[in-house]
Amino acid sequence: MSTTSEEPEKYIELLNLEKEVLSIRFDRTRNYANIVIGAGYVGIFTSASHLKDKISTSTFAIVMLFASISLVSFVIFEIWKITATSLQISSDYRRLTQAKRPGPKLFFMRKIENITMETTLKVISVWPIFLIVTLTTGFISAGIVLLCYIYLSFS
Repeated sequence: MSTTSEEPEKYIELLNLEKEVLSIRFDRTRNYANIVIGAGYVGIFTSASHLKDKISTSTFAIVMLFASISLVSFVIFEIWKITATSLQISSDYRRLTQAKRPGPKLFFMRKIENITMETTLKVISVWPIFLIVTLTTGFISAGIVLLCYIYLSFS
């Protein structure tokens, strides 16, 4: 039989485990999305450069504009994520190196182990916004390239 003092500890432990699982799932999903998005950029820029001489300058400019907006959105998010992680690691590392006793060092070492999870949980709320901008503008660009290929195939 559990006592009432154990229940909050179990709840906190369960909550931390749930956060860790969520963080791992998000990281895997984001890594897969990064691979797919990267392959999409290769496809868009390769196809557009192949079509450059066959389509109007304005159409090519529109394709490059949307592809560039997509790429910039993707890169801004990645830079923001890296910066947030680096700042948190730097701050915790500073505190770790300034600790005089082993107790605080052990505490900060455990905290550093949780940095990835904490940062990932912060990133989860921002990621969909950048993903929507990245994918929408990328699909517009890819759609225009596809329409150009279809048009050129039938003309």
